[in-house]
Amino acid sequence: MPHQDGKEDLREAETKELVPQTSIGTTQNEPVLGEEEKPTPEAKAESSKEEKPDDIQYRNTLQTNLLAIGLCLGMFVVALDNTVIAIAIPKITTDFHSLDNTGWYGSAYMLTNCALQPMFGKVYTHFNVKWTYLCSLLVFELGSVLCAAATNPAMLSAGRAVAGAGAAALFNGAMNIISYSVPLRKRSIYIGLLAGMYSIASVVGPILGGALTEYVTWRWCFCLPVGGVTALSVVLIFSSPAKKAAKLTFRERMGKLDLVGTVLFISSIVCLLLALQWGGTTYSWSDSRVWGCFLGFALIGMVFVWLQLRIGDDATIPPCIIKQRTMWSILCFELLLAVGLYLLVYYLPFYFQAVRLLSAQGSGIRMIPLLVSVTIASIVSGGLTTATGHYVPLLHVSAVMFTVAAGLCCTLKVDSYAGEWVGYQLLAGIGVGLSLQVGYVAAQVVLPQEQQASGVALVSFCASLGGALAVSLGNNVFLNALTDELRSRIPDPDVIDAIIRAGASNVASATPPSLLPDVVLSYNGAITRAFIVAIPMGAASLFFCLFTEWRKIDTKKPSDEGPSKDSKATV
Repeated sequence: MPHQDGKEDLREAETKELVPQTSIGTTQNEPVLGEEEKPTPEAKAESSKEEKPDDIQYRNTLQTNLLAIGLCLGMFVVALDNTVIAIAIPKITTDFHSLDNTGWYGSAYMLTNCALQPMFGKVYTHFNVKWTYLCSLLVFELGSVLCAAATNPAMLSAGRAVAGAGAAALFNGAMNIISYSVPLRKRSIYIGLLAGMYSIASVVGPILGGALTEYVTWRWCFCLPVGGVTALSVVLIFSSPAKKAAKLTFRERMGKLDLVGTVLFISSIVCLLLALQWGGTTYSWSDSRVWGCFLGFALIGMVFVWLQLRIGDDATIPPCIIKQRTMWSILCFELLLAVGLYLLVYYLPFYFQAVRLLSAQGSGIRMIPLLVSVTIASIVSGGLTTATGHYVPLLHVSAVMFTVAAGLCCTLKVDSYAGEWVGYQLLAGIGVGLSLQVGYVAAQVVLPQEQQASGVALVSFCASLGGALAVSLGNNVFLNALTDELRSRIPDPDVIDAIIRAGASNVASATPPSLLPDVVLSYNGAITRAFIVAIPMGAASLFFCLFTEWRKIDTKKPSDEGPSKDSKATV
C-alpha cells in the first residue's frame, strides 16, 4: 500500500545514511556526512590522532596555558637537578675528598630515572594520571631533601637515586597530561615549550648552582620549592579521563606493570654501570669483579628480553612498540645523542674549572651558550613542526650539527679563544635542541592512543639511559686518561694521588706552583678524551635516524580536537 511503500522508502534512506558508501573500483569506505570517520587499520597505524581515548575533554586556551605553566615549572626543577649537579660536582669532590664517586652523583639519578620510566608508562596507562604525577612529584622532592642533607658520597648518591625515581614519572607525566589536554595538531608547540623550559632551567641551573656553590653551599642547589606551584596547577585544572583499565581490580592493574621485568632491568643496568665505573680505575679490566659485572649484565639482560617477549603487550618494553620502525630508530637516536650531549654537559665544567681555573659561578656563566642555544632551538623546532607538519628533517640536521660540534670540542686547549668555546657550544646546542622534542611528537604520531604513554616513556627512558651511560663511561675514560697524563708528567705517585683526591675545583690551591702547568695540561688531555667519545655517538645517531618514516602531522584538520557533539566528518 502507498503508506507502507513510503515507510519502506524511509527505512531504505535511513539505511543508506548509516552504511558507508563504497565507490566503484575501490575497497575503502568513504566517510558519510554527519558521521565520525572510522579509520581502516592502515589509517589507524598512519596517525594516532584519529583515535579518541576514553572521555577526553580538551582544555580551553586559558586553562591549557595555566596548566602548561605549572608543568613547565615541574620540568624546571627536574632539569635543575641535572645541570646543578654538573656544576657542583667539582666542589662536592673537594668537600668529600673523593674523585672516585663522581660518576655515581649523576648515574644514581639517571639509573632510577631511566629504569623506572617504562614502568611509569604502564602506570599512566592503568592508573589515575593526576595522582600518579603528584605522588611522583612528592618522591622527587623527598629525594632532593636527602641530597641537601647528605654527609657522605653514599648518602648523596642515595638521595640522587630517590630523586631520580620521582623524576622518572614527571617528564612522562607532563607529556601525558598535555596529550589529554591539547589536540595533536597543537601538541608540538606545548611539547616544545616543555622541552624549552627544560633547557631554560639548564641555562639558569649552572649560573644558580655556581652562585650557590661559591657563595653559600652546594646543598642549597636541592632546596628550591618550585614543586608546589606545579602541584597546585595540576590539582585545580587537570582532570584525568576515565580509564578503560578502571574496570580492572587493583591487583589486576598491578599485574600489568611487569614488576619482575623492572627489577631485572634495573639489575642488569646496575651491573653495566658498575663495570664501567670500576673498570680500569678502581679495579683492572681483567679483575673478576669487573668482567663478572659485564657477565651479569649480559645474562640478566637475556632473561629480561626473554620475559618481555613472553609477556607481550603487558611487558615493561612492549615488543609491538619496539617493532614499529619509527619507534626503534627514534629510540636508538635518542640514546646515542643523549650519551654525546651529557658528555659535554658534565665535562665542560671540568674544562672551565680545572683547565681555565675558573670558579663554579664562572664555569656556569660560560655554559650559557650551550644551554641557551638548546632552549631556542627546541622552541623553534616545535614551531617548525607545527607550521610544516614535518619533523624527520630536524633529526638529520640535529645529528650532523652535533657530530661536528663534538669534534670541534676535542680541539679545546688551555689557551683557546672565547670565540672557540662559545661557537662550539652554540653549534652543539642548536644541533641537540632541534631534535629535543621530536621523539615525543613522533611517538604520538605513529602510535595509537593506548600505546602513547608507553611510547613517550620509552623515549624518555632512552634519553635518561644515555645520560647514565655517558656519566659512567665518561668518568671511566676521564679518570684513566687523567691518571695516564699525570704519570707522564709527574714522577711522584704520592703527589698524583693528592692531586686527584683534591678534586677538580681545587686544582690551583692543592697543586704546587711549579707543577700547576703540568696538572692543567693533564686535565685538558683527560677532558679531551672524554669529548672524543661523543663523536661516534653523534655519527651513529645520524645513521639510525635515516630509518625514521616520513610522516606528516595534519596541521589543518580539526578532527583531532577530541570527541564532540558538533564534530563532523569530511566527505
